[in-house]
Amino acid sequence: KNSRFWEDWKKPLTSADTEALFELRSAYVWKRYDTDKMDRDRVDFEAARLGPYDAVKMAGYWYNDEAVVGGYFETFFVFDEAEELLWAIDLLVYAPGRPKHPLFRELRALAETFRYD
Repeated sequence: KNSRFWEDWKKPLTSADTEALFELRSAYVWKRYDTDKMDRDRVDFEAARLGPYDAVKMAGYWYNDEAVVGGYFETFFVFDEAEELLWAIDLLVYAPGRPKHPLFRELRALAETFRYD
């Protein structure tokens, strides 16, 4: 799955925003991905680039208790200063019983094409 969502956001991202970013994605995936969750102990943040933009990359483990599935995810947060929006580009692969690494590489390549101009 490759999806994007946005949130009103007034300032550039800093390392102090990680809990807010975790909560933002947590609420989104609960609704969008049918009660998916994240293991907070298995989520990391780092400065990154997504295409031409500075970003914060959140990476970790997602799971769904009801469907008994889970796996690796990455979410790139990009701040659009002109519009005061925080874009989130969310990457995860749902492919039970199939190799996920090649599919994830394709998602990353697709995410690199994201533009908000």
